[in-house]
Order: sequence, then structure tokens, then C-alpha cells
Amino acid sequence: MALEEEAPGSTAGQFRLSTVGVVTRGLSVWWRGPIYIYMALFGLYALLFVLVRLVVVVAFFGSSAIASYATVGPDPSSLISTVLTDVLSGQVTASTTVYLAVLVVLTVGGIVMLAGAEAATLAFALRDYTSEGRDAGAALSTGLTRLVPVAVVQAIIGLVVAVLMVPSLVFVQATEPATTPTPSDIGPLLYGLSVLIVVSLIVLFFYVRTTVATVVVVAESVSPTQAVQRSFDLTKGSFFHVLGAHLLVSLLLLVLSYVLAMAMAGFLVLLGPIGLVLPNMVSALLLSPIAPVFRVVLYKDLLERTGERESTAADEWW
Repeated sequence: MALEEEAPGSTAGQFRLSTVGVVTRGLSVWWRGPIYIYMALFGLYALLFVLVRLVVVVAFFGSSAIASYATVGPDPSSLISTVLTDVLSGQVTASTTVYLAVLVVLTVGGIVMLAGAEAATLAFALRDYTSEGRDAGAALSTGLTRLVPVAVVQAIIGLVVAVLMVPSLVFVQATEPATTPTPSDIGPLLYGLSVLIVVSLIVLFFYVRTTVATVVVVAESVSPTQAVQRSFDLTKGSFFHVLGAHLLVSLLLLVLSYVLAMAMAGFLVLLGPIGLVLPNMVSALLLSPIAPVFRVVLYKDLLERTGERESTAADEWW
């Protein structure tokens, strides 16, 4: 979906896409993967993480807690906020200390596993645009060599988000009335919500500007801090374009997950509590690779928009 007319045989501009084009091109790359390669590179990690987290929840809170975790995703960074919120709000007790310790271990292990899976997936999607073609073995090799830098980038982003969000969440909890709200409670409550909204917008801005940082680490072999700065440079002037693409791909994943759940609905009723989480497991295995593939396409689009495709070291991938 190039936006500009090019001379026959020209490659200039072919990666500059509209907001919708970024999403459709991402789907195209994922679909022609072939899909089972992306499932092996990233989907299996996502499925394993969801399963382990579910087992931890059931072990500590029983099978009745399954319904509350039916939509748990494969991103371990969300656990950072969970742990810090519980600690800062004073909710840690003797009975929850072990649970939080397990979450910390799961978070660290999840970040390492995610880094390897994402680096391999990004490398495979990047190779899809080269004359070398798609090579799962080479992608796995790249995943291993870039595992640590990708993990550091993910940790930086997760920690920044947690540092910004957790204090505001704790503050909102502190402003919530313990009983039925009275007129005197409205002011502090609105103030707390206002702080949360402002911080959420800051987090959204940071997330959008760092959206291709992991791709930069794999494609350009730079340090984690340089990758974050590079992502800020690439997204400069394209904030709403990137945000719109993120919203569209998120909506698409939501719709696809819903369609999968509806297609499995009749069968899931027979499985009892496990039926509540099975659609999430299938989505993790099949659909989760779309996100890193989408970031690769977005990265290429941003390179074209900044006019750096011919000069960047990453151009050899394409």
C-alpha cells in the first residue's frame, strides 16, 4: 500500500505506508511467514508464559481464580507493576510474600524468554525482505546473539512505565474512600483520577515513541540506550501515525481473539473452568506473533518517512 507512484523497477517509497497499510502489510508478512514458523519462534513462548502464570495463580488462589485471569497476556512487564503496586500500597502480608516472590522470578524469567523469542521473530520478519529469504535457523541464531540487548530494552521500557504508573495507582487507592463516598471525598478522588489520567498520557507517549526500540536493537546492532534514543528519533513527527497503527492492530487482535473464542464456544462449555482460558491460550500461540511482525513493518515505514532507508546500516536487511 505505497502512497507514492514510483518508476518501474524502483524500490523507493515502497515501504512508506498509510496507518492502515502498516497493519495490512504486517498481516501479510505474518500470513506468508509461514504462520507455523512464527508460532514456533514466538507463539510457543507466549503459550508457555500464559500457562505458567495460570498455574501460579491456581496454586495460590485455587481454581476459582481462573476466571479472573482468563485474559492474561504474554507480556511479563505487566507483572512489574503488579509487584510494585502491592509493595508500595502496603498490601504485602506473610501470606502474599511468597506469591510476590514467585511473581518476581516469573517476571525475570519471562523477560529473558520474551527477549529471545522476540529477537528471533524480529530477525525472521526482517529477513523476509532480503535476498537471503526466510531462514528460521538464522533467525534463532540472531535471537540468541541479541537476547541480552533486547531484554535490557524491554526492562528499561517496563521499569519506566512502572515507575510512572505505580505511584499514581497507589495515590488513587489512597484517595478512594473506605466507605460510601461523601461530598468531602469527591475532591480528593477527582484529584487522584486526574493525576492517573495525566500519568497515563505520559506513559502512552513514551510507549509510542519507544515502539520500535527492540527492532532497532536487532536490525542495527546498537546498544539498548542507543536503541531507545533511535526509536525516539524515528518516531519524531509521526506520533499520531504510530499511535493510529497501534490502535488499529490492537483492535484487530481483539476482533480476531473474539472470533476464535466464538468459534470454540460450543466446545469450551464442556471443559469447565479450563474452557475459560483456552481461547486465550490459542490466541497466545497463534496471534501473539503479529505484534513483533507489526513493529518490523512499522520500523521500515519510519525509515522511509525519515529518508534514511538508503543510508542506514539496517538497509542491508531489505
